[in-house]
Order: sequence, then C-alpha cells, then structure tokens
Amino acid sequence: MNLNEARLLLDRYSNDLASLYSELKNNVVIQKIRELNGTEETLSNPKNFIEIYTKIVELINKINNLSAAINKANNTIECMPGITIQNAISSLKTLRTLSSNLSAIYTCNSFKQRKSDANGSAYYLIQELNFDKQWLNEEIKKIDEEIDRYEAAILKANNEAYIEF
Repeated sequence: MNLNEARLLLDRYSNDLASLYSELKNNVVIQKIRELNGTEETLSNPKNFIEIYTKIVELINKINNLSAAINKANNTIECMPGITIQNAISSLKTLRTLSSNLSAIYTCNSFKQRKSDANGSAYYLIQELNFDKQWLNEEIKKIDEEIDRYEAAILKANNEAYIEF
C-alpha cells in the first residue's frame, strides 16, 4: 500500500478505536432487578467486556505497527533531492507559520493622526511602516510558492512510496 492509503487506513483504525472505547464504556456494568422472592431480571444486555478489550488491544497493536511503518518511510524516503518526507513536513510547518505571520504584518498600514493634549496644543501622531509593502508581498509570494513545491513533492512521494504492513 502507498503512504496515502496507509494514512487513510490509520485514520480508519483511529475512528474504530474511538468506537471501541465507547463500546467498552457502555458495557462496564450489568443492571438487574432482583425481586424479594429471588427472581432476577436483567435490564441490560452488555457485550462481553473482555472481547471488546481484546479487540482494543489488537487494534492498538495494528495502529502502532502502521504508525511505525509510516514514520520509517517518512524518515527514509526522499521527496526532493536530499530531503526526506519528514524533513519536508517539518519545513512545510515552519514555512506556513512564516507565511501566516508575514501576511498578518502585511495588513499593517501607515497613518497620520491629529491629536491634542490637555493644554490644547495640537500635534500629529505619525506611524510609518518599517518595511516596504511591495517587497514583503513578493516575499510572501515566494514563500507560498515554496510551500506549494513542498506540498506537491510530499503528495507525489506519498503516492509513489509503498510500505509493507
């Protein structure tokens, strides 16, 4: 299976695990009514707790093995010359953070505002940008293009790389 398929399977396993945990919690107790004459009536019909627990342990082992295979592939398979998938994922995270922060800074503007103090004298508060907006916009575009390159390389590697599971 390729890495994309492996990730989809890992997501499915994680969802199944959440369902099993819920099922386990719903089968913790057996509720009964015992009449004074000794007759009993079971109000709930729980599933076998040990069976559910065993399924959980087996699924956790599958998740751990699949995660290990994915991590090993991410750490060894190159998506770009000299760059492993894991390195690309790490770089992608920092580039996205940089792009997001620079985009927020880009929205800042210069202004000039007339003010007056308690004595009635007027002055101007002037705020000027400490960067060239056009230059910053170009930098953001370069970073976003690099993000696109990394994403494409990761996607390609994930589709082409196969793992044993």
